[in-house]
Amino acid sequence: MIRVLLATLLLALVASSPPPAAAAEAEPANPESLLLTPLPEVFTANRFKEQVNRAASAVTVITAEEIDLYGLTSLAELLRYVVGVNVAATTSSSAIVGLRGSTSDLSHKILVMVDGRSVYYDFYGHYWWQSLPVPIEEIRQVEIIRGPGASLYGANAFDGVIHILTKRPGELARATGVAGYSNRSTARSAAIASYADEHLGVKLSGELTELPAWRDRDETSGRAKRFNLYAERVVNGDGLLSFALGRSWLDNEFVSEFVPDRLDNGLRVDYLQTSAHLGDLTLQGFITAIELRDGSQFNQEFDPRAEPDFQRITADSTTYDVELNYDRDLGCHHLVGGTSFRRNEVRSNLFVDKEPSLDARRNEDLSALYLQDSFPIAEPVAVVAGLRFDRHPLTANHLSPRVALLVYPAAGHTLRLSYARAFRNPSFVESYIGNGNTSGFAVDERLAMKEPRLRPDLNEEPDAEGLTAWELGYRGSLGSRLSLNAELYYNLLAHLMEPRERLNEEGNTIILIRNFARGRAWGAEVEGEFAASRQVELFANTSYRRFAFDDQADPAAGWGPSSFLDDGAPRWLANLGVRVCAATGWFATTALHRTGSYRTFPLRIRGLAVDPRLAAAASLAEPQTVAAYTTVNGSVGYHTRHGITLTLAAANLLGNDHLEAAATNHRYATALAGTPLVPPPEGEAAEPIGREVTLQLRYDF
Repeated sequence: MIRVLLATLLLALVASSPPPAAAAEAEPANPESLLLTPLPEVFTANRFKEQVNRAASAVTVITAEEIDLYGLTSLAELLRYVVGVNVAATTSSSAIVGLRGSTSDLSHKILVMVDGRSVYYDFYGHYWWQSLPVPIEEIRQVEIIRGPGASLYGANAFDGVIHILTKRPGELARATGVAGYSNRSTARSAAIASYADEHLGVKLSGELTELPAWRDRDETSGRAKRFNLYAERVVNGDGLLSFALGRSWLDNEFVSEFVPDRLDNGLRVDYLQTSAHLGDLTLQGFITAIELRDGSQFNQEFDPRAEPDFQRITADSTTYDVELNYDRDLGCHHLVGGTSFRRNEVRSNLFVDKEPSLDARRNEDLSALYLQDSFPIAEPVAVVAGLRFDRHPLTANHLSPRVALLVYPAAGHTLRLSYARAFRNPSFVESYIGNGNTSGFAVDERLAMKEPRLRPDLNEEPDAEGLTAWELGYRGSLGSRLSLNAELYYNLLAHLMEPRERLNEEGNTIILIRNFARGRAWGAEVEGEFAASRQVELFANTSYRRFAFDDQADPAAGWGPSSFLDDGAPRWLANLGVRVCAATGWFATTALHRTGSYRTFPLRIRGLAVDPRLAAAASLAEPQTVAAYTTVNGSVGYHTRHGITLTLAAANLLGNDHLEAAATNHRYATALAGTPLVPPPEGEAAEPIGREVTLQLRYDF
């Protein structure tokens, strides 16, 4: 491993070396002129543009230049390099992304936005990363907020916010074409066209991706298609009117703890967005329509001999969202405030199972008000204080405050102490599911009367999940070569939701989704960058986190075990690498990534502990361990003067085949009629990740 890193670093240094005749001219006379990349401006943390060292949250920025250097084409893979972010690829076409320890297969505690538009899927409460509606070449930067962002963005900005900001037409080449192919037959092509003048800008983009399965490259794991159209017009000098629409298709494999094996998803997402920025006011509205078809296999008997009950999950949703934002810099005070309204309309057969006489529609109206002020209180001290009010039809009212104290003890150094609260509303599945086996918070009483396994008195009022966070952070530059960022955090978690099996009075098991647990989380994050020269930059980061959960369900009442485990997320994450960008046109990167071990306890395995038909199989109801793993990624490429870029990128360069999530999410066992237990099948959920080498050609003209 060390030899690989040294060899890649040597290649990068050779590539970055200037020609001998130009060496004297290229080497600066003053070593202090070897400066790190200037601090980027961020928008998401304070909801107005500000240098990252003045942000009221822990922030990491991935720039377009870094995206080009890494040679990766998946945003989820890029997020591995961000401190505090845990990425677990379950298949080649799906991944789990968590901030500060969240490892749910639904990744439902992060708010994901593209140009201010939430792409959070309200039905399941998560986001499919392969359905990202823009090619990665169109991204200007990605802002990752670690820690709660509910005071500005409301529900689901729980563990953090990932905001993808795309390039405006004037920031793009007139046309861009991309084609890539890997040793595993992964194929990708993308095209972007743009036009911009003093008043008008237009861009059009599209992308096609084919993703073979890791277990067999002749078997398709996912296909993705997307296109987008964006137009803008500058008005009154600094005003901007914009309009965007797009569609993305995704067929992929998805792993969930609810259902055995892998799901075959069929997803189509359409969106229409418009925005008007005039002076201090911004009015934005969007409509998102999503069609989902899951090929899901339900086998309630846990018996491989039984005929499975195939049910095609359907879920069509439409979201209408409008928001008015006010942003005014008054000198000593910078005010941000606004109001928003969101309507979600969902139709799904999971709400009523096979009862066509019952209404399968569920609607929710959500509204909010927010206000924030940033102001100095002394020469080196500033305060950012904000409060948001949210209204939800099931969980009622929520107040989300945030207060951050920023101290600037010396030029280039910032200390931050902050307090914030956040919440996560139940998704539509958690709220309204009632398919005869699984019950959410608000099951239709008519269905409950027809299904003896569902009882209305078990459907209690839900609480939103709650988070109270304290953070202490430092960001600074030590000289002109070294930058450091460090964070300590302590979180209190309340009303945590999960599905649990329960044995009812009739001796049957039923799955109920409820607020079962509370807990604590604490950890530390450190990242640094060192400019070895103007062409070579070293980077390193690591994070450590711990959890302690309190299960509030009574085992004597028949409840199965909890999925919240104290070691249910990797405690250690680390990255070490080098980035090189030479004046000669060569560029290269290499990065070592380390993820610690953790345990997971899927619902279909926990259920063995309480199902009376499988009493002899209770010993199989044990958490699974996902072993620690180390990967090395690298890339090398060349920019020509004619707009051609050739990149060779290797993921998992050492060929260390490894699992990043549990290999199986269920364990069938036949304890019926004295038959012997069937051993748990292998490879039914996540699959081992191997090496992939991709050659990509890009042409900007």
